[in-house]
Amino acid sequence: IRIKLRQRHYWIENLKYVYSYGLSHLDVRYDKFRETGKTIVRYDMPSGYTISQVGGVSPNIYNVSNAELDDIFSYRVIWETSYDSGVYTLEPVADSASCLIEVTLNKTQAKVHPH
Repeated sequence: IRIKLRQRHYWIENLKYVYSYGLSHLDVRYDKFRETGKTIVRYDMPSGYTISQVGGVSPNIYNVSNAELDDIFSYRVIWETSYDSGVYTLEPVADSASCLIEVTLNKTQAKVHPH
């Protein structure tokens, strides 16, 4: 990506030419949409704290009605069986130091991509 700022207007201050440049709200993205997609977020507890349950995950999806959420959003909690073991289970592990949240998003019935 190359951004070129050009300013033809200036003012003179202490016998020097002063130019002002700026950029606001630059949003560069590459969107590739599929019928369904997943991501995994890892949560590590601070030292001295543990986690034994996840009460729920609430999405912030702005272009989908609340009635459609059950059809397009789902999640599951993946527990590490013991600290830094690299072995995972779907069964809750008491006093765990970390867990993973796998989030799945699907298109709506009208083929709208949630975001």
